[in-house]
Amino acid sequence: MIRTTSPLACTSFCVFMLAACSSLETPPEAGGQDTLAMATQTLRDSRVRANPAVEGLMQQADALIANDSLDQAEEKIERALRISPDYAPGWSRLSRIALSRNDPARAIQMAKRSNACAGDAVELKMLNWRFIRDARLSLNDVEGVEQADAEIRRLQ
Repeated sequence: MIRTTSPLACTSFCVFMLAACSSLETPPEAGGQDTLAMATQTLRDSRVRANPAVEGLMQQADALIANDSLDQAEEKIERALRISPDYAPGWSRLSRIALSRNDPARAIQMAKRSNACAGDAVELKMLNWRFIRDARLSLNDVEGVEQADAEIRRLQ
């Protein structure tokens, strides 16, 4: 059950989910993989830990990501992380944005930060390891890709 404080928040979420569903055909190597899974996992995890301000900022960021407004989305996420620095889904989204901008070093850094804050959120950790794998692949780091694959298998 999604708890919202306004009809606008609900509308924003619905728009994001529709846009996320339409973007699922992006190949994993392009950094667009599992956008819907990321959103679903984030909602599942964030209801417990995120305060309403963070939830609102993340919903806005999701809508901006769905519209490829990555600069604005990144600003919202960074604001949310200033409020709640241990909010793992925010760091994961920054990793996703870094991948889409072809910045593999930042993608790895953000995914690792997310994993450090993720606690027992296995699906989120697996998603972060996929981001790390994709980043390592773009860096032609065979050993790093193998390590990421091993971590994904371990979490499954």
